[in-house]
Amino acid sequence: MFRTAAKMNDSSISNNNENKGNNLSGLVSFCSFPAAVIFERKIIYFNKKFREFAFEKSGIKDITDPLDLVHNKSIHPFAGIIKELESGRQQNRIINFVPAQSSDGNEYSAFFSVLENIKNHILLQIFTEFPDEKDNNNKNLIKRIEKLSGSFSWCLNRRDGKFKTEFVTPGVEDLTGYTAGDFLSNNLLWIRLILPDDRKKITDFFSRIYNDPVIKEDKIECRIYDYFRNIIWVSNTISVERNNDGSVSRIFILARNITFEKLKEQELENEINRLTETNKKKDRFISIISHDLRSPFSSIIGYSNYLLENENISDNKKREYLNYISESAGTTLNLVNSLLEWTRLQTGRIKFEPAKINISEIFSKASEMLNGAAFEKNISIAPGYENEIYVKADKELILQVIINLISNAIKFTNSGGKITITAKPQPEENKYLFGVSDNGVGISKENLEKLFKIDEKFTSRGTKGEKGTGLGLSLCKDIIHKHNGKIWVESEPGKGSVFYFTLPVVSNQILLVNGQKTERILYRKLIQSLVSGYEIIEASDGYEALQIIKKHQPVLLLTEHFLEGMSGFQLVKHIALGNFEVKPGIIILSENINKTLKEEYQKMGIKSVFNKPVEINELKTSLNKLLLKS
Repeated sequence: MFRTAAKMNDSSISNNNENKGNNLSGLVSFCSFPAAVIFERKIIYFNKKFREFAFEKSGIKDITDPLDLVHNKSIHPFAGIIKELESGRQQNRIINFVPAQSSDGNEYSAFFSVLENIKNHILLQIFTEFPDEKDNNNKNLIKRIEKLSGSFSWCLNRRDGKFKTEFVTPGVEDLTGYTAGDFLSNNLLWIRLILPDDRKKITDFFSRIYNDPVIKEDKIECRIYDYFRNIIWVSNTISVERNNDGSVSRIFILARNITFEKLKEQELENEINRLTETNKKKDRFISIISHDLRSPFSSIIGYSNYLLENENISDNKKREYLNYISESAGTTLNLVNSLLEWTRLQTGRIKFEPAKINISEIFSKASEMLNGAAFEKNISIAPGYENEIYVKADKELILQVIINLISNAIKFTNSGGKITITAKPQPEENKYLFGVSDNGVGISKENLEKLFKIDEKFTSRGTKGEKGTGLGLSLCKDIIHKHNGKIWVESEPGKGSVFYFTLPVVSNQILLVNGQKTERILYRKLIQSLVSGYEIIEASDGYEALQIIKKHQPVLLLTEHFLEGMSGFQLVKHIALGNFEVKPGIIILSENINKTLKEEYQKMGIKSVFNKPVEINELKTSLNKLLLKS
């Protein structure tokens, strides 16, 4: 079988996967390490180095299964990994220093790299010595493997009782932003990058490895800061070599980026927590509503029955009882409406469609709607804002918030009072701060804590006996939080109240990232001809682009894929991982974007990926769509 396999070439790979097999066999031919392609647990293609390894190192002359290469004690874990790769459950995996079996049955260290490169075809590589940093072929090969797997490897060697970094593979730069040289020259860099909250966990983990001579392999996850201070989750697989006395002589570490897996886990956990809390709030809310509905219904039924059963009632009494019935019916209707609004908001049945709106117009509309109630109490509403303030918000929901805050101010302000609406930019947060203030009765400190809480509903009668449900502010809080804003109140009894809330400012900037100045000029003019009302700002590379995004929060990013120092893909990755409150829509516009690159961008949620020269109508459609969405 081995001699037959030695004569196999690319055509031996199954017809269904011909192109994929060709890709792998081409990579195998390129390898300066022993490398082979495995398909359905059989070696179907290998290079010259692999033949030398199999014949000369292990002494095997007839090989049919890759498991024949590893030492007996490693067969089961090695087979399990191959099985996971074949099943598709595990996308890629690199194994550090699995013992191989020599011709005399003894073991020796080899660095096995197992990677499912393309569907059902597994690339097996064997490093029989440490990678030579000066060997560009080796270096490029390792880079390619590590890019595919989102990982890197490094080794600590014990010298004079201390562990020093012996080597770090190139993939460290993709994951952390620091070069291998940074880690080799600074032995404490890795520790400094670990988040303070995780350092004790890591220290305890390595202390256990040092002091327990039985441990040969283990795993631990931790969080680190990358070069841009983004938080990265890293899974570390640890393999140790020990001296005869059990002390650790070398530590081999495979570090893999698991940030996106963790983000998905966190999203799922957040959603579960949100649904759990919503369910609890719903139960409390229904309990409150049920209790509050009992009183008005009792009044309605009681007075209605009294009127029906007694004919000899004076007209004045009838009018009085009918007023009670009308008031109770109004209270009931308000409670039911609040219940409906709250449940629709919590369950997502209210459409949330934030867009660029002039909030000055919303304040004016709300004031006009409430002028009658204000006029009745001789209360003035004074606008203290500019004519045009643009924010990103849902027009109808924000109108509901403003109406609620102004009507509350009217309710708790005495005749002849004043309500003032203010607006103030907060450029450091890219938000606007709005305030609705009154010189009314104010709120006591103990009652302030009950506001905005669905389970501690607080309500009191207005200055003319006006009633409320006590639920409006809870709705306001949910709506503002939905806009990534904040809402709070400052008040003193007898001195009035100020209700503050924040909303995000709409950016009108489009960031264009390209290393060629002439191309930036060309595409600036092209964008300006396709969309109007936007400021075009520029960056020449990904590092500069990240700083601009953090500072200016542009509404859209249009970037080249091939950039100096950081590719467009790495830039998109940093944006996805970064702590940006507002993330821009993204368009990739570049040369030589192949199908694989497009698929990689699509996995990151980027659907607008164009090859240059771009079809103008397609670009215009994509620009308009993303600008509308953003």
